[in-house]
Amino acid sequence: MNKNFLKIWFMSHYIYPETIEIAKTVEEAGYDYMLIPYKSGQPDPLVKTIIMLQNTKKLNFLIAMSGYAVSEPFLMMYFETIKELFPDRKVLINIVDGGPFEDLSKYYVDRENVKNINRNFVKSLKSQSDIKFVFSGSSDDVVQNVKDFGEFQLIPIYDFEPGKYDRIMIPRLIICARETDEEAADFAFKTFDRMIANEEFSPIVVERLRKTSIIGSYENVVKQMRNLLDNGADGFLVSDIPFEWDIHNAHKVMDMINES
Repeated sequence: MNKNFLKIWFMSHYIYPETIEIAKTVEEAGYDYMLIPYKSGQPDPLVKTIIMLQNTKKLNFLIAMSGYAVSEPFLMMYFETIKELFPDRKVLINIVDGGPFEDLSKYYVDRENVKNINRNFVKSLKSQSDIKFVFSGSSDDVVQNVKDFGEFQLIPIYDFEPGKYDRIMIPRLIICARETDEEAADFAFKTFDRMIANEEFSPIVVERLRKTSIIGSYENVVKQMRNLLDNGADGFLVSDIPFEWDIHNAHKVMDMINES
């Protein structure tokens, strides 16, 4: 396979100092970007990104953020700092809606207004700065935002449809690979069962993770991902299963795609 493709690692909500170790591993594995997620009550992704930049040499970053969670002047100041301290690195903002479990009342925001808040937030910043944005999701609003303001679109694998696109499309998926299909399935489903038993993960979240996962032998997972690249995907936003440390198996699959 000669097609160049974007390689992005989804960081999940690992805690420091695991974050630094994972960032170094991701950089060594040749990824283009690491995505630092946003979730209310979790460590600040803006601060985490600075720490990751300090502890890596060439890795670039996407920072998940919603327009209701940070002010425009602060974000502009933050990016001026990034440019001064790390002039050779790329940092983009990944606009997200906060998800169905985000408590928006603390921001005095109604959920039905989030789409407009995000669009106006990006539109205003694009008129004042050179901050670059990517958008997550598959709705018509996301598609329009990508066309108007975005560098590319991050889309759940279960919403991605093969085809030719007028924008850069990056499916989000979880890699669960082993030597055989049976070994991969056994590991994946036992892990999902443990997640459901853990109070931190709701059944709805676990089901979404199942739908996001490609499970199988290394050979079969690589085959499925090659097929995505042949049918409209321009790269991947990947991770291991959040509940387990399985990062090296995911990297092995990405290496196999690179080498094919």
